[in-house]
Parts: sequence; structure tokens; C-alpha cells
Amino acid sequence: MSLSKVGDCGLVNDARSSEEELFLPKLGNGIQIRKNHGSLYCLIYLCILLIISLLCLSTYLALSLKESYHSDVVFKDHVYSPVEELVHYKNLVFTTGFGSERTPYQGPPTPERDALWDDLYLNFGISRIPRDSAAKLMNKTLPIPGEPGQYVIELNVFHQLHCLNMIRKRLYIEDGKYDPNHKLTGIEHLEHCYDALRQSLMCSADITPLPWVWSDKAQEAKEVARVMHTCRDFDILRNWAREHAVHHFDKKTHAQDDLSNH
Repeated sequence: MSLSKVGDCGLVNDARSSEEELFLPKLGNGIQIRKNHGSLYCLIYLCILLIISLLCLSTYLALSLKESYHSDVVFKDHVYSPVEELVHYKNLVFTTGFGSERTPYQGPPTPERDALWDDLYLNFGISRIPRDSAAKLMNKTLPIPGEPGQYVIELNVFHQLHCLNMIRKRLYIEDGKYDPNHKLTGIEHLEHCYDALRQSLMCSADITPLPWVWSDKAQEAKEVARVMHTCRDFDILRNWAREHAVHHFDKKTHAQDDLSNH
């Protein structure tokens, strides 16, 4: 019995000794010690290199996929704009324009309401940009007379707001607030305006989903206009336009264009 126990202990000790010999130096053989340590260090070093390589490869692939994704989202041949780097998006809830959700921009003309509309674009809709920005434009523009190195543009959003304001004014011609014979509120100009807005709406193509709900009052399904939209931050663009506004642009003076030779 005791022999059996001693024998079992001996087997365990022998196995443990053999296992430990793999990691402990063999004092009787200095060459073997250095060889085992060298092999172990090489293995660890190679593992570290492999891990670093995999991390680098993963990072490269992630950045490549991200760049590829953005190149698909942003059209590669998009038309350059000098404010494209300022574009910032934010979520806004649209109002319905009915009942309690009417906005200050709605209603018959008043001096206060007209001032609100004018503040959207008037007096700063025409902007100046430096020569290097003008050189990037797909469509050539004119230099500003008396301002060397500065060129004139108008961000289309301000032209659209002008058009919408003219259509608004036309709605109230019968109130005698506006001149029906004025060229800006005349039919020819308004036809230009509403078709410009049509093209712009089709170009921007807001893809925000409008849900439908059941109206117990009307006993029918109705779409919900009061939903969140992802919008460009208009205030940022308006502030840029104010900072770059051209207040005195002489349309009758033809300035020499040094970009015409490029």
C-alpha cells in the first residue's frame, strides 16, 4: 500500500520535473540554455510582429472602406462650391404651417413679416470669393470691379429664397401691397421662379420619409408633415454670405478677367 503511494508520488514528481525542465535552464549545458532562450525570444518576437502587422492591415482596410464609402456618398464629379467645407448637418423638425404651427413667415404682408423674408437673403445674397476659389469653379464668373483678386458669385439658396419671396408677394397683389406691374412680381419673372424652385427641389430630392396616420376626426389616412429632417445648417451659410457680401457691385463696368487666360 505504502509502496503504491510512493510509486504514485514518484510518477507525479517525475512528470512535474519533466514539464519544468522545458522552462528551467539546464545547468550542465550552457549552450542548450542559450539555444532554448533564443528560440523562445524569436517566437515571441515573431508573434509581436504578426500582431502589429494584423493591426496595421486592419486599420488600412478600415480606412480604405471608409474612404470608399464617402466617395460613393459624395459624388466624385460634384460641382465645387467655395462653402462646401463649411457644410454642417443638423436635424430639424418641419412644421405643418397649419393652425398653431403657422410660422412668422406666413400670412398677409406686414413690415415685420417682409423684414423677416428680407433677412433670409437680401443685401448679402451676392458674395465675393478670392481668385483661387474662382479658379476652381466649374462655371466661370466675373471679377468684381475695383476689387483686384475678388470674384462675384451667388449661392443658389439665396436666389431660391428670392424667388419664393416674389411668389409670396404675388399672392397678395389684390391687397394692394405690391405692384402687379413690377418686373419682379410680374408673371414672366414668377414663371421663372417657380420653375427654378421645381428644378431645385428635384435636384436636392429630400428623401425624408413622411409617415401616415389615421385621423379619427377626418376618418381617413393622412400624411404627417411634422417630422425630423436632416438639413444643412442654413445659419452657417448665411453668416458666411454676410461676411463675404458685395454691397456695391457695378453691373455696368466690365472688369478685366485675369482668369480668362487660364
